Amino acid sequence: MFIAFSGPYPPIDGKKQRTLALLNALEINYVVDFLIIGHRVDYEEAILQNTSDTIKFHFLDNKASFKTSWLKKLGFIFIYPSSLKKDVIAFCKRKEYAFVFSRYLSPLIMIPSGIKRIADIDDDFNELYTSRIKQASSRYKRLRLRQIQLINQSTYKKLLMKLDLAIVVKKENLAIPQLIMENLPFQSLLNKDYEFQASTRTTLLFVGKLTYEPNALGLSWFLKKVFPRLLAEVPNLTLQVISNELPRDEQLLSLLNGTNINVNYKAPNLNEFYARSSVVIAPIFQGAGSNLKVAEGVMHGRPVISTNFGSKSFDRERNLGFILNSDSPDDMVSAILQLLSRPTELAILQERIFTWAAGSYSLEHWNKKLLNAL
Repeated sequence: MFIAFSGPYPPIDGKKQRTLALLNALEINYVVDFLIIGHRVDYEEAILQNTSDTIKFHFLDNKASFKTSWLKKLGFIFIYPSSLKKDVIAFCKRKEYAFVFSRYLSPLIMIPSGIKRIADIDDDFNELYTSRIKQASSRYKRLRLRQIQLINQSTYKKLLMKLDLAIVVKKENLAIPQLIMENLPFQSLLNKDYEFQASTRTTLLFVGKLTYEPNALGLSWFLKKVFPRLLAEVPNLTLQVISNELPRDEQLLSLLNGTNINVNYKAPNLNEFYARSSVVIAPIFQGAGSNLKVAEGVMHGRPVISTNFGSKSFDRERNLGFILNSDSPDDMVSAILQLLSRPTELAILQERIFTWAAGSYSLEHWNKKLLNAL
């Protein structure tokens, strides 16, 4: 049984791509009942796109009671209606499942005892909130985030201790068995339709859902503190932004209307944008897990300018010089200008990155690693 609050289709963002990759791996050895909680649109999309005889999608509604809504507003994250818990328990008892596989930890609070539990934690709760507190823009927001972290800490620890196996994207400080399943450029590996092209155009590329706060805040920081300085040095520099959703932040929307910025929403094919860009940026300062957009940039043979936080779990790529970390505007401006000012060396670096990624990123190895652990 696979349980999640969203489905794997369409795989247009990192969250859904990893969900689909995990599901595809599980399908190799198991018949899977995939239970989607609350997102009917995702369920309907899954029914349309599923072509497998060994995967069946199911749906349960998540209608919040007055009490649940009130507790959510107070900041309790791991709270769900008692009626939903009863429905999930009834679903679990329909069959003798080998184990329950949960996308993220929170759905497991509804799983009855006596069933093996495996969770793809992905975003560690403590890492997520600690980074958000550190980057909070006001004292009130820091206090509020700290409050939410504290009132949910006990439940989070209890859920962790009930796991038979925790799947993580990088080594975490957990007192339970954990399996590291790093993020890969899943869709690029599945499609295999990208033909490498070197590019020394003065075009930077940012790919990421702009309704996701870490993406929105990181890109806003870049547009305010880095991009104007780059334009002063390279007037024909262009920033290409790809997102599958419009940002909710009005300030970011305004910034995206600036000079030499092109924005494309719901691009049908990312390959053409990578081919026309020479450097990928990933200015991420908060969140958890690891950034799939970083791996995707490397897979397409592009150097990635990120931050120390944004490049977590990509030690190999950093050590090889494929990912450059810059936490300050000065350092990021310098790193980008250095790459763009040496077009011959940039093209050679791009080919090195692409060749390395082609031999290092393997879905087959990733699948075997997961299945062997299970």
